[in-house]
Formats: sequence, structure tokens, C-alpha cells
Amino acid sequence: MGLDAWLQRRRREIALAGCLALAAGILVVSELGHRTLTERYGWAMQSIATSSRLHTLLARLADAETAQHSFLLTAKREHLQPYRDAMPEIRALLDRLRPHYAAHADADASKVFAALIAAIDAKLGEIELTLELTDRARDARALAIVESGIGQRSMDEIRLLLEDLSHREDTSARSIAQGWHASLALSRLGIALVATLDVVLVVALFYGLKRDWRVASERQHLLDRGVRGLDSLASRLQAGAGAEATGG
Repeated sequence: MGLDAWLQRRRREIALAGCLALAAGILVVSELGHRTLTERYGWAMQSIATSSRLHTLLARLADAETAQHSFLLTAKREHLQPYRDAMPEIRALLDRLRPHYAAHADADASKVFAALIAAIDAKLGEIELTLELTDRARDARALAIVESGIGQRSMDEIRLLLEDLSHREDTSARSIAQGWHASLALSRLGIALVATLDVVLVVALFYGLKRDWRVASERQHLLDRGVRGLDSLASRLQAGAGAEATGG
């Protein structure tokens, strides 16, 4: 049996297998698209959350600096409460940011974060030193440190570094969002294409079955006619044989 004859006999099975394969293809394309979209969504949410933490970090540092200035000017310990409240949150924010930038794909962002850590350490060290000097009744030295501008320079550097990191995170989030939309469009196109091919195969299978049914019906009709013709011929032969026997 030749290949063409085999294909002709097995065309329905082949078409059905193709339909099942394409249906499985739709599931695969859909699952891959879902995974890609979920992954990109997670990245975008991480960038947005990181940007929010950076802004919160700047606000808590500003609270600590304000509390420092208030305490140096008034020597009232209740003015240190914002500083005491801000310090644990600053440490917690840095602890949450460190893993993000340790595994960051952008090496420059990791370097900026390292510089930010150094600047924050310098700023907090300056605040702690002035508070310690004030506690020891060395207000003049504490004020001299503040008036030297070292703390202001540290704060300005911190603001610039935080703005840099925040801008990087916002850019990353926008880029991921654009990729998310592109992946969604590609996933939809893939599913639509595979579904269209599946429909084409189903229609082809339907018309093939319809044609086979018509051919089988025609063959049955021809077979019935042949059978009726043989019955008629047999009847005539039988009648002729009976007439000859009677005449004999």
C-alpha cells in the first residue's frame, strides 16, 4: 500500500489528531503566556514597591533630621521622639531594600544603592554624634557640627541618590508594563492563530465526514440497485426454468 493510499484511508484520524494537537497547543500557549504575564507583573509590582520604600526612607530621614535640630535648639528630650520612631523604620527599610539591589540586573543601580548606604551611615552618625554631645552638655560643639554643613551635604547627597534610584525603578516599571502589554498581545495572537487552525481542521474534518457519508450512501444505493437487479434476474431465470419444465 502506497503512502498516498494510506493517507487517503487515514485522513479522518489524521485530521482528528491534528485537532487534538492544536487544542493542546492552545493550552500550552495560554499557560506560557500566563506565566510570562505573571512574572512581568511581579517585576512591575516589585519596582513600584521599591520606589515607594525609597520615598518613605527619605521621609523618615527627614523626620530624624528635624528631631535632631529641634532637640539641639530646645534641649527638650520629647523632641527626640520622631527620631526614635524613625530609626527602626529606617533600618527595616534598608533591610528590605538590600536583597533587591543585591540581585538587581542593573549593576549601576547596585552601586548607587551602595553609595546611598554610605551616605545614610554618615548622616545617622552625624545625628548620633550631635545628640551625644548635647547629652554631655557640649551644645556648642554639637551646634558647630550642624553649622559646618556636613549634615546638610549628607542629606543633599542622600536626596540625589534616592531620586536616582527612584527614577530607575519608575523607568523599569514602565518598561516592564510595556513588555507586559506586548506579551499579552503576542499571547492573544498565538491563541487566536492556533484556535483558527483548529477551527479550520474541524471544518475540514466535518466536510470530509460529510463527503465520506455521501460516497458511502451512493455506494449503498448502487449496491441496493445491484442486489435488486440480481433478484430480478434470479426471478426471471427461475420463471424461465419453470416454463421450460412445464413445456417439457
